[in-house]
Amino acid sequence: MDRDVSLLYPAGYSREKKEKNRLRDMEFVESLSLRSMIVITNETFRGVPAVRLTDFFTTDPEVISYRLDLLEELLDNGSLLDMFEKALPLIRGIFDMHTSLNGSYTIDKALSVIRILESYVQVTDIFYESLSDADLHSEGLKRLKESIEATVCSDEYRNLKKDMESETVDFSSLQSVTIGVNLDANLQAEEAGLVSVNTERFHKGTLIGKVTGKDKDDPYVMLSTLYPMPKGWTSESLGLAAGSEKNPDMKDTEIDAAVLEKSVRHALEDIYRNAIRAFGPVVEKYFSVNTSAYVTMFPEIRFILAEVKFINDMRDAGFVMSKPTVCDISDKCIDLKEVYNVNLARSRVEENLIFNDFKTDDNGRFFILTGPNHGGKSVFLRAVGTAQALFQLGCYIPATEGKLSPVRGIYTHFAAAEAAGFGRGRFESECEKLVKILRKLTGDDMLLMDESFSGTSAMEAAYIAEEVITGIGAIGACGIFVTHIHDLSEKLDTFNSYPDNKAKIDNLAALMEDKENGVRSYRIKRVKPDGSSYARDIAAKCGLNFTDRGSFG
Repeated sequence: MDRDVSLLYPAGYSREKKEKNRLRDMEFVESLSLRSMIVITNETFRGVPAVRLTDFFTTDPEVISYRLDLLEELLDNGSLLDMFEKALPLIRGIFDMHTSLNGSYTIDKALSVIRILESYVQVTDIFYESLSDADLHSEGLKRLKESIEATVCSDEYRNLKKDMESETVDFSSLQSVTIGVNLDANLQAEEAGLVSVNTERFHKGTLIGKVTGKDKDDPYVMLSTLYPMPKGWTSESLGLAAGSEKNPDMKDTEIDAAVLEKSVRHALEDIYRNAIRAFGPVVEKYFSVNTSAYVTMFPEIRFILAEVKFINDMRDAGFVMSKPTVCDISDKCIDLKEVYNVNLARSRVEENLIFNDFKTDDNGRFFILTGPNHGGKSVFLRAVGTAQALFQLGCYIPATEGKLSPVRGIYTHFAAAEAAGFGRGRFESECEKLVKILRKLTGDDMLLMDESFSGTSAMEAAYIAEEVITGIGAIGACGIFVTHIHDLSEKLDTFNSYPDNKAKIDNLAALMEDKENGVRSYRIKRVKPDGSSYARDIAAKCGLNFTDRGSFG
């Protein structure tokens, strides 16, 4: 099995290239709540390293296209998706055992090594059965198919299967053990040991079975549960005490698991010692070389399946998720049709979800978005940011269509709820954060600002905002600034006439559906806003307009 096969990166993609094409900042992952969308279930309690969503962002159009093509094939072909879902538990087992063995073969580790090889054969056969006759289109699955076929057709693999089939013990079939415990006169445990090794799993039985007495005839029903065990049981003898210097992060339940696993493993190794010794040469010949490819692939499959689940969940709920067209970074392209806010869609807060278009061009790369309060401005801002972020994972986007270029960085500056530290107010904290962003911002970045400078007076906010917008235009970054400072929309000529301007500033406005009654449409359009009209309409709706009759409302 070719250990260089990757489902996420094209052939020959080096570690150095991956690092070079990482997004520069990851704070947007929290700001846009991306972890609630693509949920990768981590299993650190099993010793499996955490898979971080931030590890998968890229700025490389080639990588994004590679992933999108593979994702499209899995979404269109349920049997290929089933293949990965069926293989994942086996690959998880390989990963668990492989990382704890470091490629060595000793009697006390032999059971794990043999199980790895058995799982390796099972996974390889699962992939071969699904891929051998499949008409594939994505480069990633084609590479996997070629590697699997080369493995299955090799003399090495055939000999491995032959050697394993000749063994008298099929370790992959072992599902449970029966433990016998002798009691003394005081009903205290006196001696314990393995009574039998079984090919079926024990289960707790059912309430109906216990009431009717049917469970008494089932030898695999547990009358009572012995595990989880009492906290701290024999943990000190194994050096596994919770909070110890050796294992400071281990919880009591993890200690219990380690105690039980070590005891059962020792007993099994004692029972099968002769078979294990005889199998040694086969293990040493195949283990280290052949199993590492699946270990490398394990976090990639977990990420891909999390993407597929997210997309299918959205589609099952009635929302469109589309494959975007990938453009080069130099194209500086953002063209979204009917983009929507994923979190709002999933929360079902709004009865009718609003879809908006968004496009950058030579006449507008950075936009000032104004309009009535609660008019959908912040919702739209996050919808655009989420679409860009998902795109840079190589994922489908929440829009009917999309043409996107990767950006080097996605920066978010959302109004702080409170002061960030002693002696500093909200405004000072906001400014400090924005300065850090602006100092590293480039023309290949996206900046999303939501009600920045709202922590100071209108006059100060307007002055600072003018300076910042002029600077962003000179840098050439794309993005959106949601603001209550309506006067900014009148100063496009000033911003765009700056001598070093590299990206034009333009307006977006949240529109009113019914101005007379102050009804918001939540539509965002590329037009000049009418800020004073919004204020008058909303004041009238709230009854705070002073009429000609000399009264309010």
